[in-house]
Amino acid sequence: MNINNHFGQSLKAYLEAKGLKGTWLAKKLGKSSSAIYEYYKFKNPRPETEQIILEALGITLNELLSYPKTNIVEEKVVDYKPRVTYKTKQELDFEKKEREWQEKENAYLKKINELQEEKIKILSESNRATKPETV
Repeated sequence: MNINNHFGQSLKAYLEAKGLKGTWLAKKLGKSSSAIYEYYKFKNPRPETEQIILEALGITLNELLSYPKTNIVEEKVVDYKPRVTYKTKQELDFEKKEREWQEKENAYLKKINELQEEKIKILSESNRATKPETV
């Protein structure tokens, strides 16, 4: 896959994820909708056009090209300029494992508390059984 084909695929994925259409970008750039759709498929935009597209979207080339490979964590849209925080697959996997360990730890702590309560109950019952009754 060449970088320009990746540019078009990334552009399409980015716009779709933001709920934007190629027609929106075409109007913003003063181009026809078909020109934008050609970028999606096969036409290589000139470097100047790529830069104009990136400025219109408010992102860098690296952000756009890495877009399909990452997951969106947070999105804030202001004046049609998306602000996105990205996390790598490795970071997301680590967070998932961390949550799983936290859940296991919570389950173990709950079980420890239950056992301690049961121990207290048994000890208090045995203390009552061993105390002589006063008359």
